[in-house]
Amino acid sequence: MSDPASLATMDVLTNSAVPVWYTDANFLSLVICRVVNLSLEGGNCDGSCFGYVVLGLLAGPRFGDYQAGFSCSGRLGYDLVEQRGLKRFQARTYMNFGNVVLPWTRHVRAGRDLVASRVRSGEQDR
Repeated sequence: MSDPASLATMDVLTNSAVPVWYTDANFLSLVICRVVNLSLEGGNCDGSCFGYVVLGLLAGPRFGDYQAGFSCSGRLGYDLVEQRGLKRFQARTYMNFGNVVLPWTRHVRAGRDLVASRVRSGEQDR
């Protein structure tokens, strides 16, 4: 993603997702769908990783499709951090993927290393 307006919108949406998470599930769905839409239209950026993982997180319980939540969205967000180096929201991405999305299809221990690396990357962000 290279458009400055889209990047600014992504920053606002990504940073508002966490507070919205605790206040309104429907609004969270709207915010995350907009993040994913912007990413599909304009290319990926750091916020896209978090958006894809949260979309995967929503797909499981909200639509009952846990496998799609893991493989189509959650894994995509994780892979963007790993392969493309989009690390600005690495801590959030790893925490949500390793703690929530991954255990739907793998043993809960599979996410333990991701959560531990989330703590390490979060400490580096300070």
